[in-house]
Amino acid sequence: MTGAINQAILAIQPMENYNAEYLMQWLRKSKQNIVDTFIQGGQGNLSGTIVKNLIIEVPKYDEQLKIGNFFNNLDNLITLYQRKLNHLKEQKKALLQQMFV
Repeated sequence: MTGAINQAILAIQPMENYNAEYLMQWLRKSKQNIVDTFIQGGQGNLSGTIVKNLIIEVPKYDEQLKIGNFFNNLDNLITLYQRKLNHLKEQKKALLQQMFV
C-alpha cells in the first residue's frame, strides 16, 4: 500500500491484489481502535508512520471484492433510507405546521 499525507489529508493507493473498497471498509471498522491505540491527545491526526505500520488481515482478492461490494451496497442502502426518513420528517413537520396554525 502506498500513500501520501499532508496535514489532515491522507490518500492511500492500494497495490495490486488489494481492493480499495475492502481497505476503506476495514479502515472505517478499525477507526476507533486506531485512534485509541495510536493517537494520544493533541489534534488526533494520523501520521504516515502510523498508517504504514497498520497490520491489515486481507483475504484473497475475490473475497475482498465480495466483502467490499457487500458493505458498499449496504452503505448505499442506508443512505437511501436515511434520505427517505429525512424527507418524511420534513413532510410531517410541514403537515403539522399547516394543521396547528
